[in-house]
Amino acid sequence: MAVAAKPRGLEALRIADALEALPSSEIPDEVEAALLSLGFPTLRAVRKIKVSFHATYLLDFDGPVPSASSSSSERAVLQLIGSELGDKSLFHTARPISASSIARATALAQEAGVSVPNILATGLVEEFGSLEAIPFVIYEFIQTQTVEDEVIAPEGEWRRIYGALRQQLESRSLADVDTEPLPRFEDCFAFVAHLAQLAEEAKATELVEALSKMESKLRQDNIQAVPPTLIHQDLNDGNILCSPDPAGPSGAWRLDALIDWEGAAVGDPRLCFEAGEPWATLRQLATVTKLRWLAAAAKDVGGAKVGALPRCCAEELLEDYQKLAKKLKSSGWLSHIASSDLVWLGGPGGVPQPWQEVGEMFGLDHRAMDERTGQIHRIHIYPDEKVTDAVVFQIWLEDHTLGNLLRMELLRNESVLFAGYKVPHPLDNMIELRVQTLPKSSPEAAVRLAVHNLRAECSSMLDQFDEGCAKLNEKDANAAPTREAPAGGGGGAQESAGMDSDVGYSPSDEGGQRFQEQLEAFERMAVPTEGSFSPSYLPTSPGRDPEGDAPMVRTSEP
Repeated sequence: MAVAAKPRGLEALRIADALEALPSSEIPDEVEAALLSLGFPTLRAVRKIKVSFHATYLLDFDGPVPSASSSSSERAVLQLIGSELGDKSLFHTARPISASSIARATALAQEAGVSVPNILATGLVEEFGSLEAIPFVIYEFIQTQTVEDEVIAPEGEWRRIYGALRQQLESRSLADVDTEPLPRFEDCFAFVAHLAQLAEEAKATELVEALSKMESKLRQDNIQAVPPTLIHQDLNDGNILCSPDPAGPSGAWRLDALIDWEGAAVGDPRLCFEAGEPWATLRQLATVTKLRWLAAAAKDVGGAKVGALPRCCAEELLEDYQKLAKKLKSSGWLSHIASSDLVWLGGPGGVPQPWQEVGEMFGLDHRAMDERTGQIHRIHIYPDEKVTDAVVFQIWLEDHTLGNLLRMELLRNESVLFAGYKVPHPLDNMIELRVQTLPKSSPEAAVRLAVHNLRAECSSMLDQFDEGCAKLNEKDANAAPTREAPAGGGGGAQESAGMDSDVGYSPSDEGGQRFQEQLEAFERMAVPTEGSFSPSYLPTSPGRDPEGDAPMVRTSEP
């Protein structure tokens, strides 16, 4: 897989950090040279407007931009391609996201009759900030009234435009068309085969089995191959730019452009759009397989083996992993959830990053192995050999947050003689909790009761928070009418960049004042009043598990 020269190690997994650190008001020399060679007017201003998987800049010039659809446009959009591996379910590890893949997808879309931003230039930046070998694309600026999360076409018009786009793209077969360097799968079976290969490389046996079952399921359901077509993969209201159509009937909207082609692929459109089974499960398997493959690759690189990682945003890719893996396990597609390699997605040496939630993002590795059994567990229980009725709990994937909470709850228990914890090493994500109780109870029962009470407290807090928010919303609804979103057709069309539809939008002072007023109102509502709820605690001398469960099993996960 062709990857950038830098970063090539585990830092490649955090490309968003490097993109955020790029200059916000200047562009690379290679981009300026490309603009000059193409006859662009003098560059007047540069503004970085968005960072996600890539960095997007708005460019303002002293005169009209050449080769743009609108001869009066004095703007263009620069996109520095950061991520080579995106978050879409249809992907190919040997076909990374690049300026060439975006240009090819845009050309194929235009051939299908879809309006897209014209690509004015592409190239490669040798070095910018901490990054090397960065592809770039310069797009024309699209005039539109769509503002992401703010202004979109009316639902009926938007669905009509969405349906027309799907029809245009899916009606053009690409069976005999050269689509390099886009990810391409001739049919759904080819995609499953690619996923199975990645699962084999990652030594993810449970995924190999699941993908074998998926292939059998597709054949048993007599799924017939359809010609491959161009698939956008992100047809949302922020990428389908629309404006009122002055030439159409009253209330009609028209498509200005379909943007954001980084995730484009060629294949069976059902892989992306079909909501039923087995397609929905196949997309889940694709996402989970991608993460397992990436984690295994990160482990190899972190272990100093030869290799390089695709640049990507591991934070975004990890978001849905646990949820999807649990769904696949509960539905019988996965025999178990193996996530020990995911620790390598945290950073150099497995060091956790600030954006990660420890309990969700990390798996257990060799550090959590119980030397008595040779097995890896999240909780180890060691009886104190010198003190009676005392136990040391080693709890992995936790830190001071849980340690303080458990200690607080344990000390409320009259049967607990001592409760304390320590963090032996800040990079191990493990706490040692020591508990001693009276003979009538046990440390295991005391910890179980503490966890039970914490769950009840958190549930109560959440209920009160939801109730307070509901009352605040009701109060606001009665106090002032809802402000309508700006309608189309009025004076001054909202401008939007070809790759970022909220250009020029910023929260108003009025909005900030309204937020402050809401916050103050909510704080006033939080003052305790007669009849307010306070969580109660179970009896503090537990002789058995309050939920009727069996006693905690030593050296086992909860």
